[in-house]
Amino acid sequence: MEQDTTPFSNTALDIEHLPDYSAVDLQSVAPQFSRYVLYSTLMYWLPILLLALAARWLPFISSSYDYLLAAPVAVLALSIYWYRLADMRHRGWALREHDLIAQSGVWWRSTITLPMARIQHVETSNGPLERKLGLARLSCYTAGGITADLVVIGLNVDMADQLREHLLEQIRQRDAQARSAEAHQESVSASGAEPASVFEPDGEPLPVDSVDDGVAVQERIETDQQRSQQTLFSDTETAGAETDSSAQKPHD
Repeated sequence: MEQDTTPFSNTALDIEHLPDYSAVDLQSVAPQFSRYVLYSTLMYWLPILLLALAARWLPFISSSYDYLLAAPVAVLALSIYWYRLADMRHRGWALREHDLIAQSGVWWRSTITLPMARIQHVETSNGPLERKLGLARLSCYTAGGITADLVVIGLNVDMADQLREHLLEQIRQRDAQARSAEAHQESVSASGAEPASVFEPDGEPLPVDSVDDGVAVQERIETDQQRSQQTLFSDTETAGAETDSSAQKPHD
């Protein structure tokens, strides 16, 4: 068998023709998400503001300076509300054939692209206020991940459910293809027939079936090696047994 003398190639790519994710039209959050930002900000900061206003009745605080506590709280609450509105305007997501994109951030922008092949678990969730407004969030997990690797917030409940079912269907199809390739390999091994060699005697590669990917090819090579070793061991044991048998025969 001739050795493959093809040199290793690592050609530089033209960066001007790389795919640009910014060309993808990102979907914005649901319209009712602005009300969620307002209500959630009020639910958190309104009690604090009321406590600051009630401090005027404390004996050690003069009523002439009670605004010194309430004013900073009001300014801080308005600043956080403005920031959350700006963050809402910069949020977006896009579903492509092979990945899911999520973008967020006001001053520090973050863009996460999660390939479909890495997604292992998908879930939707919403709190009491989100359920009241018809909102939900989609969380995607990869293998070995404790926390979600990608979270899309501000989705309509129907849209979140559709995205979850679509991603789950992609996961089911991927797992079915993997099981089909594994079953095909097991059937070939159980039949006892020699699987097709990956290379021709002259070193040219054979075409691989559509169900076989890189992992299946590697498994096929390992199976061929194991069978070759088993055949070698069987021939050695047979030769040893014949030698012992001839040694035990009585001489005439």
